[in-house]
Amino acid sequence: MNFRYFIDVSLFAEEMSFVDTPIVQLAREHRDATIRCEIKGDPEPKISWDYNGKAIKCKTYKSSCVTESFADNKEQRIRLNVQYKPNLLSEEDIQYIYTNGTANLTCEAAAEPPANFSWYRHGKKINPRQQTIHMARDISQLEITLTDPSVLGQYRCRAANFLGAVDHEILLKEGVKPEPPSMFVLRGVNYEILDVDVGATKPKKASEMDTLGYRFEIMPVQMFEEHDQDWTLARQIDFPVEDKVTYILKDLKPGTRYIVRVASRNVAGLSDFTDPKEFSTHSHGVSNEASTNLLATSLILLINIAFNPFQ
Repeated sequence: MNFRYFIDVSLFAEEMSFVDTPIVQLAREHRDATIRCEIKGDPEPKISWDYNGKAIKCKTYKSSCVTESFADNKEQRIRLNVQYKPNLLSEEDIQYIYTNGTANLTCEAAAEPPANFSWYRHGKKINPRQQTIHMARDISQLEITLTDPSVLGQYRCRAANFLGAVDHEILLKEGVKPEPPSMFVLRGVNYEILDVDVGATKPKKASEMDTLGYRFEIMPVQMFEEHDQDWTLARQIDFPVEDKVTYILKDLKPGTRYIVRVASRNVAGLSDFTDPKEFSTHSHGVSNEASTNLLATSLILLINIAFNPFQ
């Protein structure tokens, strides 16, 4: 008699999954840290680690925990936030302001968790409800308007978290309001550029209140008129002062009328803006010969004089 035996065998494979593996984990500066990565699966997964970043002090590191099996592989990215006390980034310890002008005293400090900022004057904490303070991550600005000499003097900023604190002192001194630019003339134009001359010069003998640069504000005339002549919507472009050069306003739209104004800048702030002027970019297809040469006019003039064979 022949007997046949049948045995049913069932194979079960458990899908891999990450267990108790937070994607953001914390560690403190100058202490050892353990990054947890736990994986469940059948057959038992093979685990490997990948570190993506550089070991720089007071930075956030990222790493990957990768699991592999005969049928699948999965990756879990883990962010390690290194907690550290505030580290002062501000360098300026003197700022200037002119009568009826405004200065923003700036305090900047990197920290994890982010620092809480507070300002002090004569040893007393300044109430944010009584003084304008602009806040963002890692930075605080105390807005001061010089309507009375009593606002001049020493200010102190403190940046703190649960790991520590750092102080930064700023001396606010009275400066001189700069004069507006001596001229405001269009020297060149094409379909995306305006070349503007503001009479920039560098004095032969430097002084503390010299002009450091210029701020242009520019916007399409149509936008200016549609928004009730609101200059806060204008694009701002800052340039350093250079001797006898013109300034290029670029990345403009072809065939567009723009309204432009400009102010001088020194350590105490901005001058009054010039009266605005309207300039138009060329449309595509306008001959380059019809455009003013966009190189610095003063530089071209000097070259022409220097190499004129008929002199």
